[in-house]
Amino acid sequence: MGWQTIVLKKLGNSKQAIREQGLPFQPTLEVPNMETLKAMAEAEVMKEHPECFKSYNSFQELLKEVEEECTQ
Repeated sequence: MGWQTIVLKKLGNSKQAIREQGLPFQPTLEVPNMETLKAMAEAEVMKEHPECFKSYNSFQELLKEVEEECTQ
């Protein structure tokens, strides 16, 4: 048994995969929606200019600030 057969068996629906000599599904490339594209662009800006954004050394530090804001 070749490595291709072993991999195809691990993928599930192995009879179809072996018969078709490929994946038992059609691989597709999903295009991100506008909200996701904007978030990705924002992340790039944050990565390029971290000095322009608030950051925390720990999650506890962030929680402390949130709690302080809620009690004001």
